[in-house]
Amino acid sequence: MKRIPLIAVLGAVLLLTTACGPIAGPTSSPTDTSAQSDSPAPSATPTSSPPVNSTAHTAGDCTAADMTTGAIPTVYTVYTGDSTTPVTIHYTAFNRDGTVPVETLTTVGPVVNIIGYACSNPADGAVWTFTANITTKDNLGCVLDFGGLLVNNNSQSAEHSPAIPISVDCSGNPGM
Repeated sequence: MKRIPLIAVLGAVLLLTTACGPIAGPTSSPTDTSAQSDSPAPSATPTSSPPVNSTAHTAGDCTAADMTTGAIPTVYTVYTGDSTTPVTIHYTAFNRDGTVPVETLTTVGPVVNIIGYACSNPADGAVWTFTANITTKDNLGCVLDFGGLLVNNNSQSAEHSPAIPISVDCSGNPGM
């Protein structure tokens, strides 16, 4: 019979030391019924898996592991107005053999990030191609970033009906 009080005391101590008590939520006035809901509270754990079409891609076959100390990634970012309309992106890739081909990717937004790691010495003075095209009644933007340095940016808007093609060009090179 001495186990029950001991278990109760240990449970109370555990509860107090881990701060697992009730958490105060937002308050509302008694007349505000918009804050009341029958749905369960949001969970800290995701309840669904991320979409199959990832918006983070690698430019070329070089990876962060191939980089030498102090190497800087190139980040190509495209912004679209929705997550359903395809956008076609042309960008310079960085390969282990030193080639820097222009690759093409067609995907959906609203944000697409392409990260390139130059594991060989790419043409320092060459312009890195970075364009995006979309046919929609919407907005389109791009940013070329080199290790936190904004190299180029551009945006366009098309509010015409029917939809017309729009393009942005963020080509550039940080050494130029």
